[in-house]
Amino acid sequence: MVARRFPFSIGRAADAGLRLEDEGLFERHFAIRLEPLEGFVLVVEPNAYVGVNGQTAQQTRLKSGDVISAGSVKISFSLSAAPQRDLRFREALMWAGLAFLCIAQVALVYLLID
Repeated sequence: MVARRFPFSIGRAADAGLRLEDEGLFERHFAIRLEPLEGFVLVVEPNAYVGVNGQTAQQTRLKSGDVISAGSVKISFSLSAAPQRDLRFREALMWAGLAFLCIAQVALVYLLID
């Protein structure tokens, strides 16, 4: 499953981002949030049990490869590779524009001196 919107909730609720029919889970057992400064943060509902890599957690920062366990369910959290656009053409245009600007300034200086 790929999460595209955050916060992303996991639980038994019909409107959960990932709906799991496990008796050990609450309606909204936990959520994954995207925090600007911390990255992906797992937030557990009060009185719910969630383990991350075998350690009990209420709120923790997630890293790629972490294993989240809740009830009898185990979920592997991973980040996909970020696609990068080829910016060589834009960079070449920028350098050409800078070169043109420098040549134009030198030409203006010589025109003003004469």
